[in-house]
Amino acid sequence: MKKRFLPLGILLAATGFALTFFNTPESVYTPVESRVETELGRIDGAIKYIEKRMVNPETGSLDLRNVHRVKDEINLHLQTRAASATSLEWEEMGPNNVGGRTRAILIDQDNHDLMYAGSVSGGLWVSHSAGRAWHRAKGEDGNPLPNLIIGSIAQAPNGDIYFGTGELTHEYGNGGSGFIGNGLWKKTAESNYFTQIQSVSSEFNNVTDDTWSLVAALAIQEDGDVFAATNSGLLYSNDGGMNFQDCATATVPPMLSAQCTDVQVGTDGSIAASVGNTLYVSASGEHNDFVKKTIADPNYPQSEANTRIEISISASNPEYIYCAISTNGGRYGLMKGVYRSTDRGDSWEIIGKPGLSELNIFNQQAKYDMVIKVHPEDEDKIYVGGLDLWSWSYNESWEKLTQWGYAGFPMFTNYLHADQHELIFHPENPDVMYSGNDGGVFKSEDGGNTFTHMNRGYNVTQFYAIGYSKHAEVVGGTQDNGTQLVAWKAEHSNSDIVQGATPQAGFEIGGGDGGYALFSRLNPDIIFSETQNAGELRRSATKGLSQNTIWAEFLENRIEVNGSNWVTPYALHENMNDPINSNLDGLPFEEIITYVNNPLDTLFTGDIIEITSSKSGSATFNYTLTNDLLPNDTIKIVDPYSSIFAIGIGEDPWSGPSLSEIWISRNSLELAATTEWFRISDTSDVIGTPSCMEFSSDGNYLFVGTEGGALYRYSNLNYARNASTADIGGYSFLVEADLIGNWGGVITGLSVDKKDANRLAISLGGYGTSGTKVQVSTNALAPSFDVNFTGIQGDLPVMPAYDVLFNVTDSSHLFVATENGVWSTFLDYQAKANPNIYQNEIHILEEVLDSAGDFLHYDTTIVINEVQHTQDLYNLPGITWSQENVGLGNVPSFMIHQQWYPGEYYGQIYVGTHGRGIFKSGTFSSRDEFYLEDPISEEETIEEYLSVYPNPVTNQLTISFVSEADEKADVSIYDLTGKLLIHKQVDLVMGSNQIPMDVSTLPKGTYLVHFNNGVDSKYTKIVKAY
Repeated sequence: MKKRFLPLGILLAATGFALTFFNTPESVYTPVESRVETELGRIDGAIKYIEKRMVNPETGSLDLRNVHRVKDEINLHLQTRAASATSLEWEEMGPNNVGGRTRAILIDQDNHDLMYAGSVSGGLWVSHSAGRAWHRAKGEDGNPLPNLIIGSIAQAPNGDIYFGTGELTHEYGNGGSGFIGNGLWKKTAESNYFTQIQSVSSEFNNVTDDTWSLVAALAIQEDGDVFAATNSGLLYSNDGGMNFQDCATATVPPMLSAQCTDVQVGTDGSIAASVGNTLYVSASGEHNDFVKKTIADPNYPQSEANTRIEISISASNPEYIYCAISTNGGRYGLMKGVYRSTDRGDSWEIIGKPGLSELNIFNQQAKYDMVIKVHPEDEDKIYVGGLDLWSWSYNESWEKLTQWGYAGFPMFTNYLHADQHELIFHPENPDVMYSGNDGGVFKSEDGGNTFTHMNRGYNVTQFYAIGYSKHAEVVGGTQDNGTQLVAWKAEHSNSDIVQGATPQAGFEIGGGDGGYALFSRLNPDIIFSETQNAGELRRSATKGLSQNTIWAEFLENRIEVNGSNWVTPYALHENMNDPINSNLDGLPFEEIITYVNNPLDTLFTGDIIEITSSKSGSATFNYTLTNDLLPNDTIKIVDPYSSIFAIGIGEDPWSGPSLSEIWISRNSLELAATTEWFRISDTSDVIGTPSCMEFSSDGNYLFVGTEGGALYRYSNLNYARNASTADIGGYSFLVEADLIGNWGGVITGLSVDKKDANRLAISLGGYGTSGTKVQVSTNALAPSFDVNFTGIQGDLPVMPAYDVLFNVTDSSHLFVATENGVWSTFLDYQAKANPNIYQNEIHILEEVLDSAGDFLHYDTTIVINEVQHTQDLYNLPGITWSQENVGLGNVPSFMIHQQWYPGEYYGQIYVGTHGRGIFKSGTFSSRDEFYLEDPISEEETIEEYLSVYPNPVTNQLTISFVSEADEKADVSIYDLTGKLLIHKQVDLVMGSNQIPMDVSTLPKGTYLVHFNNGVDSKYTKIVKAY
């Protein structure tokens, strides 16, 4: 028998508008022109997207009492419920070099290498190396603090540190949403741990109003009095934060009780605060001596109302106060002006006028990104941050210091990530500055002219969606940090991609704001990604090194007119043994491959040849010859591979007809061909903006959820192969669209049981006092009028649920990803005594033409699909939920997936969080290196700052450790009996260390690596592969 392997040629043609990238993971970004264009209107779309998923669907607003009640219920649940019998154990995947939105940074006044950074949804982080490396701050129990929403931080003269929670972005309580805080935390100078101040916490003190849901700023006087800018006004404490009182003016009404967005303390003790979008100044520094100041330049009158005021008082001359002010115009706040006062606010001049194209500091989103700081040693020089960072001085006027669009272009040294929120100066050298922005923490050592990122270990990236490969690589779309690839494996790629510097390194394969992202199962070098509002739909055949758009021009035009969701949903189904092609020969849409034999060779019956699929992006399959082939003989072979790519575009207006549509492509994996698109629904078939979608495991059904709560099922997709059968205008259009459910809130996620597509679960967004956030059907394939769903809320707190997942290893096990981490429950199924049988008759037409090509008639093929409804849910009153957050925490979890097709990672679960990056769990994985028993009794804890790679390893292992000081450490490798095999003593430097270990002499197997630096003693497992 002869086996023939055909040459595999991949034509990587970039069609349409090509995106060009540098061929290194460290510098891959969209061109400047494209990034500038996609930046416009960015944050308002993100805010509306999150808002829809958090507000009460019955009222359209967010009652903060519901948020606090959920927190209390979660804490009670932890105290009263036993852990799940199959608790997930999570492992962080990164990215640990990307960062995320940061609104608070502090340099310790006594130890300038000690720094703190606060993420808006990833908690508080600590650096002992002046920002070179980070790890999570700890609470009094010694464990990392919860994933708190950090909005502000300050240090008292005695060394105590306070941080406030909640983010100043949205309109609390007015239909808006955001990351809701819960008061203040404090660390005394003598302690290494933070504790929550109970008097201002809903958890401890039954606080039900929204005062402490936002602490936008903190300022502390020399005597230790703490001033807090809260959601209900300016408050102060003179007893170390134990109790707070209202600040007041000397006039009536005295209380400063409107929302306070900023407070600053001068070096002379004076105080300036923005309360109710009005500036108040206490020149004496007394809490009850505030005077209202009108910010206006008599030579430049303005009538627009203020919506945000940021303040900075000169350290060198407290008489000088600067303010940056926004109005409510534009997409999310227009610049009203930058103002200067040299007499403590009694008079003002405008130094930065609005409406000037050459001074577009805030880019129509001043309510989101606005910071102003006076140079510590020069009262006549300021820095103002919006989209980029600017400076102004009395003698030199305005200068733009940075350009966010220069990311990835090494010839431009003034890159700084977009959206500035914080700026601080080094206490000893004001040329050293730290910026907190949407890209994390950045440092300048030359007064803001150049910046370097300082995000090593700072894993606070906000993901919207994720996808995985068969090699356990993960790709995901983020808020303002593009599309990130983590855990990629260069050895499994045919591209030129190189391995990441660390196992958790992130590689930005696309810029802008990301959205859905996924790998091809057949060819994991193929990655699909998008930008916000489906502005670009990209395909890479090189694992992200290069990309091109697969949009047709007419689809781009439709999106431009009809819009699309901020995160536009799409899905890919791939079949390696297409039953339609294999079993229904002669149908008009079967995929045929023409094979031409070698002109110099003869093949015989029984020989095996390797064929490249025409539809699968270079995937191959074996074919056994049934006849002899002479040189140059030709045979036709049915391609067993197929794929369907589906996407939901359009955005429903507040009034008028629906603008939403579902489109599919059958050749999205054909790299050298133009992508063909077919519309399977028109605007009458989809009411509501598409929000999520998922195929059944056989690809015949597509379920689509919408922002308005409608759930649709599209059937017969396996037979929809070409324009006549797959397009709504085709003469033999086969796709059936059915509305099978409708709820009041956003359908945020779907899960179709891979073993039985009748079992369908959906998740719903929104806080509230009642409602069911998880719905399950056991007859999702029944006629639409018979499909029913059952709410399984049980004791799950009423909070936004973002995604659901049937456990592929046990269909009764259901996971839900929520605003507060991942939860699970077990469902009880009961077999039906008399199963329901449903039949669907499909009539497939084929045109018959005469010899001249003129139409004669249609031939009809009839196919009957049969499905059975065999089980129902029962014992519903007994539904109980377990928290699955060990190693993950109560972090907003936006998407959860599980590897469901056969392979070495079968059963592995991935979750994309909105604030702590990506996590994986191998609890249900078949890989033998996960959670093996071992005889070592010493504590085995893997901290964020210790990692080993590659794992599995062949010859050389690298141990990566972030050290908080220059020190020595011992590294040892044991077998599972506890026998010492390798020992090495190393010298560590403060910051990141990579320790090489030669393991080439070890036989294949599983081993324990022990790291001990005298303070931390840690074990982790490795697998020696060969």
